[in-house]
Amino acid sequence: FQNLKIADFGLLKRDERRIHQTMLMSRRGTNPYMAPCLFLGNDDELMRADSKVDVWSLGIVIYRMTSHQYPFDPNNDLDIKKFMEQYSQTRVLIRPPIITDNLLWDLLKKMLSFDRSLRISASEALLHPFLTNVQSLKEITPEQMQLAQTAEKSQFNGDASISKFDLNPLFAFPLVEK
Repeated sequence: FQNLKIADFGLLKRDERRIHQTMLMSRRGTNPYMAPCLFLGNDDELMRADSKVDVWSLGIVIYRMTSHQYPFDPNNDLDIKKFMEQYSQTRVLIRPPIITDNLLWDLLKKMLSFDRSLRISASEALLHPFLTNVQSLKEITPEQMQLAQTAEKSQFNGDASISKFDLNPLFAFPLVEK
């Protein structure tokens, strides 16, 4: 199977004893996509990071893709810091007028929750109504159905790497080569 992965090769230090819970992460990465707990942390301080920092980053990617802008000036670290400090006080994310879909906006607000303990998890995001509503079901292509069926056969044949998302055609995206 082909998987889309968006990666930021910042400096990451792992604590192998806790690999499935949190990781020690230094403050390195691409600032516009960095979660508030990392961006606002001290440079010398190691932060405990879990998968919710990745949910923030993906939320910024989706925000950018749907609104054609960032919620701040991505080229100005001071503006990013100002946005995050304001957001930490108000906890209000300004909705761009171009985002008219209420389910999309709800998903983005949950992905971009300032407080990471309140931020939606990746699994919860995949089950959000924006991705699982009737309209989404109508848009499943034959290729997506085929990928999900292939995953089901692979799982039946003992492939332990198959997840519940591989089996669901909503989350199967065919690789298109031109």
